Amino acid sequence: MELTDAGCEFTLYRWQFKEADSYWWENFGPSDDVTLEKLYCDVNNLEVPLNLTDTALSASSSSQVKVHFEEMSMHSPTSSQFLLRRWSTPSFVQEPNNKSSTHWFWYWKDNDGWKKYAETMQSSGDIQGEIEAAYLNEEDTFSFRIGSHNYILKFYETPMYQINIDPDIQTMRTVRRRPVFVSKPTYQTKKSKRERIKRKLKAKRYDQIEKLLFHGTSSHVVDAICKQNFDHRVRGKHGTKYGEGSYFARDASYSNNYSSLSGEKTRFMFLAKVLTGEYTLGETGFLRPPLKDPNNPASDLYDSCVDDENQPQIFVIFNDEQCYPSYLIKYELS
Repeated sequence: MELTDAGCEFTLYRWQFKEADSYWWENFGPSDDVTLEKLYCDVNNLEVPLNLTDTALSASSSSQVKVHFEEMSMHSPTSSQFLLRRWSTPSFVQEPNNKSSTHWFWYWKDNDGWKKYAETMQSSGDIQGEIEAAYLNEEDTFSFRIGSHNYILKFYETPMYQINIDPDIQTMRTVRRRPVFVSKPTYQTKKSKRERIKRKLKAKRYDQIEKLLFHGTSSHVVDAICKQNFDHRVRGKHGTKYGEGSYFARDASYSNNYSSLSGEKTRFMFLAKVLTGEYTLGETGFLRPPLKDPNNPASDLYDSCVDDENQPQIFVIFNDEQCYPSYLIKYELS
């Protein structure tokens, strides 16, 4: 069994690494994660040195590493080689109304440095959005016009580049795609919201407002939960007996029943921090916790629903800000 930080706490992105011959990806420490993101968001950076401060590599590896963003690789002076990958929220083109979407910019290299598309030249339409959409659709090329010139951008060359298709010109320019850096106050919004909920519940003198609970899931949604948190609107296929929310269990043995096997026969289960607050018995069809006083429409709502008010084993959460996945448990049944 392997227990890893699920990497979802208060961040819109997550950097991971693994040794070239390893199966498992590991998270960078919180400080190194932010430093790496800052470096990546700077379009001028291709290969940069990095001093790791809160990330543990293999015992033989140095904390002084060199990161190559084009190759998505990392090397240490001891010759250890690591692969890199970056998780983030969906692109602004995929989810334009989502405030947590990642905003990407496309750049081309002029003689005097990197330029954003449409920053210094006239172009028709939203060329940033059009390039991003073509890239996300896995198109090989993107054709566009700037001023009186026609270009083709080639996504799957290394590095990416654009070429002026005028036979008399055919100038080639390197192209890069980089995200906008999200400052710490922004990506800590979810943490602040949870803290406000926690303070509100503490004011009501609940003895146990936060619990560590289990959530079994199938392998194909693990990455989505790690990147986007639990989403009570996406209900599982195992029923909604106590309400249409996210289900968490006191016992891992119960959640194991809902962790389906992947191709490597590995099961997945999250250990989540859940603000349960004051709870009541749930029912099928509940879209939110019921009123504490059914005769008063202005009454406060319960904070969650359970299967048994005296000895609850199942908790149902209808507000995603009340929960987040702290750890991902990977295991096999003997």
